[in-house]
Amino acid sequence: MKYLLVIKLIFCLLVFPSLSPAQNLPSPKKHFGHMMGEEGKIIDFFDGLKYYKSLAKKSDRIRYTELGKTTDGNPFVLLLISAPENLQRLDELKTKRHRLSDPRKISDKEARKLAGDLPAVVFHTSSIHTTEISTAQVVPELVYTLVNGQSEQIQRILKNTIVLVSPSANPDGQVKIKKWYDEHKGEKWEGRMPWLYHTYLGHDNNRDWVLLHFPEQRLTAQKIHMEWHPIYSLEMHQMGGNGARIFVPPYQDPYDPNTAPEVMETMALVGMAMSHRLTSEGKAGVVKNAIYDLFTPARAFQIYRGTARVLTETASANFARKRTLKSEDLRGRRGGTGRYNPNQKSWNFPLPWEGGDWTFRQMVEYQLSANLAALNLVSSDPAGFNMAFYRSLKRAVEGKDWPYAFVFPAEQADPSSTKRLLHAMQRGEIEIHRSMAPFVVEGRTFEAGSHVIVLRQPYAAWAKTILEIQEYPDLRRSPDEAPIVPYDVTAQTLPLMMGVEAVQISKKFDADLVLVKNKVEFEGEISGSGEGGYIIFPNSNEAYAVADELLDEGYEVAQFSDAVTTHGEGFPAGSFYVKPANGLSSKMIEMAKKWSFKAVGSPQKDLLNASALTPLSNPRIGIYEPWGGLIDAGWTRFILEQWQLEPITVRNADVKSGKFADRFDIVFFPDGLNAKRMLADTTERPEKYKGGFGEAGRSELLAFVNAGGTLAAFGRSSMALVEVLGLPIANTLQGLSQKEYFAPGSLILSELDPNSPLAYGLPEKLAVMNRRGPAFVPKATTGPGPEMVGRYPDYDPRLSGFLLGPEHIQGKGSIAIQSLGSGRVILFSMTPQFRAMTHGTYKLMFNAIFWAARQSERVKMSAN
Repeated sequence: MKYLLVIKLIFCLLVFPSLSPAQNLPSPKKHFGHMMGEEGKIIDFFDGLKYYKSLAKKSDRIRYTELGKTTDGNPFVLLLISAPENLQRLDELKTKRHRLSDPRKISDKEARKLAGDLPAVVFHTSSIHTTEISTAQVVPELVYTLVNGQSEQIQRILKNTIVLVSPSANPDGQVKIKKWYDEHKGEKWEGRMPWLYHTYLGHDNNRDWVLLHFPEQRLTAQKIHMEWHPIYSLEMHQMGGNGARIFVPPYQDPYDPNTAPEVMETMALVGMAMSHRLTSEGKAGVVKNAIYDLFTPARAFQIYRGTARVLTETASANFARKRTLKSEDLRGRRGGTGRYNPNQKSWNFPLPWEGGDWTFRQMVEYQLSANLAALNLVSSDPAGFNMAFYRSLKRAVEGKDWPYAFVFPAEQADPSSTKRLLHAMQRGEIEIHRSMAPFVVEGRTFEAGSHVIVLRQPYAAWAKTILEIQEYPDLRRSPDEAPIVPYDVTAQTLPLMMGVEAVQISKKFDADLVLVKNKVEFEGEISGSGEGGYIIFPNSNEAYAVADELLDEGYEVAQFSDAVTTHGEGFPAGSFYVKPANGLSSKMIEMAKKWSFKAVGSPQKDLLNASALTPLSNPRIGIYEPWGGLIDAGWTRFILEQWQLEPITVRNADVKSGKFADRFDIVFFPDGLNAKRMLADTTERPEKYKGGFGEAGRSELLAFVNAGGTLAAFGRSSMALVEVLGLPIANTLQGLSQKEYFAPGSLILSELDPNSPLAYGLPEKLAVMNRRGPAFVPKATTGPGPEMVGRYPDYDPRLSGFLLGPEHIQGKGSIAIQSLGSGRVILFSMTPQFRAMTHGTYKLMFNAIFWAARQSERVKMSAN
């Protein structure tokens, strides 16, 4: 009998090696030297990678792979966890999953067979917001539980799912936070790093799912979502600490109307499974259907691909230390359709937390339990979840009640922005066709070379969402209520944001269309001999990068302040003129391969002495960013670097230095500032990061402008700069309640003075992103008042999204310029560079830059 038991054991070890407890896998506590979530201790990113590598070497349930590098060059890692028999045939399973993701190529019968044969793929990620540090501590424990566990539940999870785990969605931030924490542990500011934890984005790094600017988002989208097509994507976060202990789906209304019902149900099912498990374990304070909505695709790329976005948000403690609260300290967070009282039981808050100690370890335990609940649910019915995934994409292929297509006419005002929009579509696996001949549809003729996106493809819901006009619902219970505050912006109509014409077509039409298999390209257009130099049209955003690159390489560049006609061709004000020089023609041809712009060579040198021609110098650009980080400053810096404009970050000490005029032509004050923070920030930090720029800085700014410098402010920072400098400008919206006026991230029409240098290359009417921005009116003053070069029209200016009380901004200033001495202050009520999406208003920023550089006397164009 003894020998029979030994033989059975050997057989089990050979056939089911993953069941073997003899793999001697180190627990997280053994590897890191402390329990995950232990008071005051957080793991190191690189030490975490060592741990996952060690598990992958010893266990056949896990594979470790590096997908690429992050913004700062750190490894971006994915772990694949499943039963050994699944991991041994990953390529086969991936191929079959790709088939399931395109309902055009398989029948429902084939789909049901695939759904039944395939394990469900799920994706778990953490640390995208790295100050939410508990999420990084969850991953080692989750991975160890799956790789080492022997329970029936774990075996079912391994057999029926492939678990993709991103140990950190933001490795750069995790590295920075750990370094700061180790240097300042025990100090009041141990958890308050004074700069952004992502090099550019800070907290906005989960708002980059439309254009996918950054490697972390591109790798996640292209190497995880597009290769594996998960059932759900579980994102671990933290929220404020004085309300519920954890949020799980379902979300509160509104949902984006293009979200497939199957995806909505999967989110709700997974969230309810989490809530049930947590509550059954006695983990109080679970809230659902509250706080977070699901409207903005910039946060939810995956839901348009059949993947449920499952957000978990645990209450924060004191960074890595406990926090003690009494029940009377608890507050509900945000208004919304799914309201809750943290001291009262309700259907969406069944077990209130009564207060007490809230520890770092509890945060880890809540998240771990929620993760396992999701895995347990999906592993119980992989076929059902696979079919729901398939059906959600089939809906997009059928496109019931949807427009048929969007057409991008061949002739566009800005080919560079059109190119970038279509590239974003291609990065999102949207199929684009190109017309080979002119065609007529719905009474309009479209020329050959027009691009067409047909909304009858697997990811058409994503294309439709970011191409159409948003009608954000007014969910107030009565007109007397304040509007429900959306979690993010209410408008994301990409053609409006980027200044690109996209025509919505209702019905199917016939045209000679060819699928674009390679990257859409709009090469620069160069004509003429160039013996007398080149004139570059200002309609393309990339023309400004071309001008700066030419200046960098020593070519002499000037700009026309008026329209000019030469040799029978007209050029608008703002056109760039490049003086003839050796190698210029070759350089122009070279740049035309990289940048999308139009230039015409002049056969004669008769433009050199044109009165409207002003020499340019390399712009010297500053971006004010106080200690503590400013997300909009990061976006601004990113855009200018992409355009090779080399901005410099300006700190409070720089403002007070007295050397502004020696360093800058223009300094930007990005959105999100107030006068108090600028002058005298009272946040507790180490001495060198304390305070604002004070009265000394105020004086220096005034001296800088009076001497010929330019200051420019975006959005809410405009009125902060008005207050700091004492400008004779008021915000007509000041004092209005949200019941009276509300623009929570809306696309609004603004009219532009065509004679202003800010208007170069722009139409007279353009869509601007207004996120609670001001509306300018002049104050009475004895000196010169502001010039309103931009105004909201005298009618309802809403283009997309939600706008309450439009009458309060009608006819008011959207862009104001206040002259001071030899310089100027430019105030934008909008954010013209919002999240690097609003290419249609980039030129407002570029024109401000080149206007400041054009005014400079540092460079004179030589004769001849």
